[in-house]
Amino acid sequence: MANGSEARPARTVLLPVDSTGVNEKLVNWAVENCKGDVVHVLHVLPIELASVGDKMPGIAFPMIDVPEAEINPALMALLKDNVLRHLEAAGIEYKVHVVKYLTDNSSIGEVVCNFAAELKANIVAMCQHQRGAIASLFLGSATK
Repeated sequence: MANGSEARPARTVLLPVDSTGVNEKLVNWAVENCKGDVVHVLHVLPIELASVGDKMPGIAFPMIDVPEAEINPALMALLKDNVLRHLEAAGIEYKVHVVKYLTDNSSIGEVVCNFAAELKANIVAMCQHQRGAIASLFLGSATK
């Protein structure tokens, strides 16, 4: 259309979320910016090192998709309350993905990047935890 009101194509948006209250800012951003898009909500469940042995250099551990029927009801309730109900209220199409992955300080970022590549995501939106310098040193950050 010549008047500039041409609809843009739907984007694929990845929203990695966790079980903290940090998701509120992220969800508010999505509600304001993702109308007409498909939002993929990603939650990563950790696989403890002890359950798979020591992670050896050069060995890749796959992401394990958790079937919807096997997602813990408490986790789904948390996602619904903190994220999904807001997307629904705004009329934003979404899909929930729960994956298991061997997690440590750097691997959450690896999961998010790999998942974004698989989705061919146009946008990956994340919030940073409000940690102090010492906590960030020991706990790391997936957003950096």
